[in-house]
Amino acid sequence: MRTTLPILVSLLISLPAMAGKKDGNEVLALLDAALNRHKDQHFIYDLITQEPGKEKRVIKMDVRVKGSQKRRTDFTAPGDVKGMKALVLSKAKTYIYLPAYRKVRRLARHTEKQSFMGTTFSQNELSMTTYGDAYNGKILKETATHWKVEGLPKDPETAPIPRLEFDIRKDLHHASEIRYYNKQGVKTKTETRTGYTCKPTDAGQVCNFAESKMVSHIRNGTWSKFVRKEWEVNTGVKDSFFSLRVLQRGR
Repeated sequence: MRTTLPILVSLLISLPAMAGKKDGNEVLALLDAALNRHKDQHFIYDLITQEPGKEKRVIKMDVRVKGSQKRRTDFTAPGDVKGMKALVLSKAKTYIYLPAYRKVRRLARHTEKQSFMGTTFSQNELSMTTYGDAYNGKILKETATHWKVEGLPKDPETAPIPRLEFDIRKDLHHASEIRYYNKQGVKTKTETRTGYTCKPTDAGQVCNFAESKMVSHIRNGTWSKFVRKEWEVNTGVKDSFFSLRVLQRGR
C-alpha cells in the first residue's frame, strides 16, 4: 500500500492538467467550428498583389458565403474584371461568369491549384473552409496563447495541400498563421491572418480577420492580401442567390 499510494496521489494531481490538454484533431475541430459558426456572411474586399519590380494590382470584390460550402464573388474593379462572377457550390464545383460572352464556364479540376486571378492564392486555398475532414492533426508545440498543429492528409491523393502547419489562437480558435508545404516538404507559402474582430450571434461569436496576407516563397516573395472593407453576418441571403440560373443572368 505504501508503494501504490504515492503513485495514486500523483495520478489524481495530474488528472486536471491531462483533462485540459487537447490533441491535434481536437484543435482542428475547434478551428473548423470557429470558421463555420455563421449562417451567412457578406464581405467587401480589396485584394492587393505586389510582385517585385511591378506596380501593385488591386481587385475589388463583393463576396457572399452561406454555410461551409457556398461562396459567390462579384468582381467590381478594375475594368478588365468588372462584371465577372465566381460561384463555388462545393470543393469540386466552381463556376465563372464571363460578362463579355455572357457565358458561365465550369472550372476544370486541374485549375484549382493554379493562381487565382494572378494572386498568390489558389482556388484550393480559398475554398478550404474545413480542415478536419481532410487532415489529421498533430500538436507540434503548445504555448499559453497558441497551438502549433501539423496537418497531414488523410488521403494524399485527394488532399488539396500535401502538408500544412497552423498557429491557432487559443482565445478565438482561429489561425494567426498557416504554412503550406509541397510533396517534397518545401515550404511554398506563408499566410498570416491579422486584425480579428468578432460579432455576436445566437450560435456564439463569429470572428474574421481584417487582413490575410499570402507570401509566396517560390515567386520571389510576391505577396497578395485580402483587406476587409465591410463585413456583415447572418444577412438572410437566399439560396437562389447561389444558383447557376441567377449567375447566368449576370445578376
